Amino acid sequence: MYLIASFLVLNSCTNEDRVLGLNQPLGITSWELITELEGVNIDKAFRLHIDKDKVLWVGTFGNGLIKIQGENASQLTTENSQIPDDIIYSIASDSNGFVWGGTVNGLFNYKTDITIYNSSNSAMTLDKAFSVAVDKTNTIWFENGNAEEGGLIRFDQTENNWQLFTPDNSDIPNGIINDIHITEDGTVWTGTEWLMVTVASGKKVRMGRKRYTIQITPI
Repeated sequence: MYLIASFLVLNSCTNEDRVLGLNQPLGITSWELITELEGVNIDKAFRLHIDKDKVLWVGTFGNGLIKIQGENASQLTTENSQIPDDIIYSIASDSNGFVWGGTVNGLFNYKTDITIYNSSNSAMTLDKAFSVAVDKTNTIWFENGNAEEGGLIRFDQTENNWQLFTPDNSDIPNGIINDIHITEDGTVWTGTEWLMVTVASGKKVRMGRKRYTIQITPI
């Protein structure tokens, strides 16, 4: 098993390895520093995602989006492709094989071609797309806001339907969404700066001093 975390690859140790006499703690055998693979520079690894086909996608801080499949590596940058920015703040993938990337200059998806969504061709208030997540219906969720405007976006790509949750039309306190996690039953959990909201009931529950959570229960 190989995972790239910034500059490191962790080679894991299995129970079978222990039986064979490897003198290592279970789960760890060695660390390997990787900054380049097949001529692709990956020394600015920033975000990681493994898709359903076990392809590793690396979002970098300035070197674009890198695809690692087995021993093969390829790279998408603003110089060799249409991705909107070389800093990739978030990565997700859907069951149709599309990889979704979030940048300060728009949301994009990639399979064979690249499609970009921003404030000029969608319901996005700003161009930025952070904390991208995909639910089991291939609906895309992401942050598109700040302390003054915007918020959480739900994009149903099947129906091409965009829904923007803001403090004006929902219980989110502001447009700052720190993280999004979607459970198996489709519930969307979103971390914000101020409070936790269960959208289905409209209840607000204080969860801590400054960081809270929004729960969106599927209909």
